[in-house]
This record gives sequence, C-alpha cells and structure tokens, in this order.
Amino acid sequence: MKPSKNAVHLLNLLHKLGQVKREELNIELFKGLSKSFKEYNYLSDDSWFKNDLTPYFKDRFLEFAGQDGNLFCLWYYPGLTGEPPVVLIGQDSNSCTVAPSLNDFICLNLMDMEPYYFETKPKNIWTALDLDYFKEELPKTYNDIVNLRNVANNEIECDDYKQIIKRFKNYPKFDKWIEKVNQKDKKWL
Repeated sequence: MKPSKNAVHLLNLLHKLGQVKREELNIELFKGLSKSFKEYNYLSDDSWFKNDLTPYFKDRFLEFAGQDGNLFCLWYYPGLTGEPPVVLIGQDSNSCTVAPSLNDFICLNLMDMEPYYFETKPKNIWTALDLDYFKEELPKTYNDIVNLRNVANNEIECDDYKQIIKRFKNYPKFDKWIEKVNQKDKKWL
C-alpha cells in the first residue's frame, strides 16, 4: 500500500516542523516520527492478538510515528472515501481516532490544543490551551508555538477547531472497531 502524495507531503511537513528551532516547547510526536510511512499489519501482530485476523478484516494501516509502545497510523478501512483518519494504536488497549485526517492532525497540534488521546469523545480529546498564560508566564514556549504555526501556515490550510471536530462523525470509531476485532480474536481461544 502506498500513501497518497498529499500524505507524503504532510509527513515531510511534520519533519520540517520538527526541525524548527524551539527553545522550550517539547512535542513528543517529533521524537517518534518515522522517516517514511511503513505498512503496519496490526491484525497479524502477535503482540496484540493471539490469532492472525487479516483474513477477516480488510483494514490496513500506515504508521508514521511511534513512541513508548504507541503508534500513530493512517487507517485505511473498507469503504473509505477521501483522506484516511489518524488513529492512535495505544499500548494497554488504549486506541482511538485522533484526527479526521493527517492535515487536521497537524492543525490540531498547532492550534492551542493539547491532546488527551484516551478520551472517548472527539471533542474531549483536544482541549484548548491558555495561550495568554504562555505569553505571560512562558514567553519562550509561546514564541515556539508561534514559530511552528508560521511554518505550517505557509504549507497547509487549517479549519477552525469546531469544523475539524465535526468531521469526526464522518469516520467509524476506531475504538469500536478494536472491540469487534477483539471479539473475533476471543472466539478462537
């Protein structure tokens, strides 16, 4: 499976953002960023499941970042039209859809939003940061945020937070899909 040209462009943008000089802002995602997309066969990974489930599910994943046992992937599922959503395949069975697309994922990471990936509702995953606090109390961090945004704004367009959150409803819930896969895996035990 090959990623779209747009996905490759956005992964390159993430690398570019990772190279932007930052004095204090530490973004975990940049630490675990892959050089390129790689197919991740989640359904046959024996660390997750006792059985190879690929014959039962046609879903595919392209990993682009990972750290501490958690993976960020593009999720290609049957019936997908348009860009694939970004999912977090988390250790300890904590998995969820984190953004409707890679573009939206980048935007959410740069628009005063802090992720809480293991919330169950999309509107709770991303929580607004208080930029005024950063401006007053942590000016170097505030400047880092502004610098990252300036680089991103030259490359992509971002909708506002509410528009992005509304798009979540256009995608299946990854955590529900995981439950279905786990049920299939348990039937074999």
